[in-house]
Amino acid sequence: MRYSRMCRKLDTNCMFYSSTNLGSSLIMSVFNFYYVYYFIEVYNISPYWFQLSQIVFMVWNAVNDPLFGWFQDNSSIAWLKSRQLNILYGAPVFAISFMLPWLPFGEVFGGTGASKGLHLMVSLCFWDTLLSFVLIAHCALFTEITETEQGRIDLTLYTRVATLLSFWAVPFVELFITLFGSTGLYISTTVLAVASCFLMCLTGLFVRTDVNRDVASGSKTEDQASICSYQYLKLNCQILSNTNFLSFVAMNFLTVGMSMFASNFTKVFVEDMNLFGDIPSYRIIFFLVASLGGNGMILLLGPCLKLYGTHIVVMLSFIFIMLSSGVVWVFQSRLLIGSQLLVINIVPSGMFGLFNIFVSDIIDEDYARHERKLPLSSMVFGLNALLTKPAQSIFPMIAVQFLASSHSTGGRSSESIMNLLCILPFITALLQLIVFSAFRFKHLQSASGSIRLDTSSTLGDQGVAEDLMIQTHRSPSP
Repeated sequence: MRYSRMCRKLDTNCMFYSSTNLGSSLIMSVFNFYYVYYFIEVYNISPYWFQLSQIVFMVWNAVNDPLFGWFQDNSSIAWLKSRQLNILYGAPVFAISFMLPWLPFGEVFGGTGASKGLHLMVSLCFWDTLLSFVLIAHCALFTEITETEQGRIDLTLYTRVATLLSFWAVPFVELFITLFGSTGLYISTTVLAVASCFLMCLTGLFVRTDVNRDVASGSKTEDQASICSYQYLKLNCQILSNTNFLSFVAMNFLTVGMSMFASNFTKVFVEDMNLFGDIPSYRIIFFLVASLGGNGMILLLGPCLKLYGTHIVVMLSFIFIMLSSGVVWVFQSRLLIGSQLLVINIVPSGMFGLFNIFVSDIIDEDYARHERKLPLSSMVFGLNALLTKPAQSIFPMIAVQFLASSHSTGGRSSESIMNLLCILPFITALLQLIVFSAFRFKHLQSASGSIRLDTSSTLGDQGVAEDLMIQTHRSPSP
């Protein structure tokens, strides 16, 4: 009886939506955590080939997102128009792409610098192609299954709980590597790939939305333009003309870069600094806290989000990172290095989980302002990715170049690691504070629908608006 009442309180649509968060987090956390370590420390890729691979990855990473966004919003192919089918069909290939970095193709094909560089290029580009295809559809679903600010905060909490449940992925792989070496890596990553594929397929099979893209796209509109046409360029210019979008993208670029830097180099720094000596259990616990901290922080901040608003909470997080960096710079102790590693892992990744709320508001603003027949969800997410994903390559390149320039005979020095852990986060957080202070959300009225907010002009100035009322002419799906 108690179990049935609990099930009625849970939103099954949100649960199935969040299963992709859990599935993708299982493999994304491991991929981002280990791929730099393996190519630098295990495969011994040269800095030249690492930088060249990151440049190729940066270009492809930026280009593929708006392409997939356009295809998913404008394609006449039935399964490409469906967000759910995009996820269902893309999930198995996404899981396969996760396995490529751990298979030593570079060693098999001669072990030269070029073969290792090609291995890294192919691994990164194949991985990001499937990541973009699946997760752009998933992000677009976020906007289409929620219509109020409160609903989006609630769905965000579901996704944070789901992502929190992936906390065991990195410690699981680390444990298997400690016990079984490279064999343990292959076993653990295969288990994660299968589990991830299953969980993402649940979203594709069971999530429901009131936006019927088949009906709405039955007649050609100006929002459904050819990718090579003037109209397509016009749609992108309309999105780019939104100052809220530009403010958010600038802030998000820096967040993506800092999150990637933290994920890529935490294991490298822990090994170089020998923070936990010869006690692997301490290292595994540390990685566990770094993995689950961001999502746990968002769950703990849930009441604050509803009381003060997402904008205020995000701005305070930037100030916290600046203070933490300053303290580490002043006192410079090994203990503080560990705490700083936790801060740059937990805070940016936690705040990143809130960004769908801002993007959804931007999509709604664009939808009402330009009186669109359908929200351009995938195009907005794709354009955001085009402008922010280069940070995934730029920040690791900055770190590798900084460490290489200060490389001593015995390896990377503690001083260079300390400087990097203080200077880069401080400058990044300061820039985020400046650019995101320009974010404003205004009252909107349109002929096809209305978005009515509370009297606050800034998202979070007086808390989240009581109810973001979106009344639209959306056809229910059968």
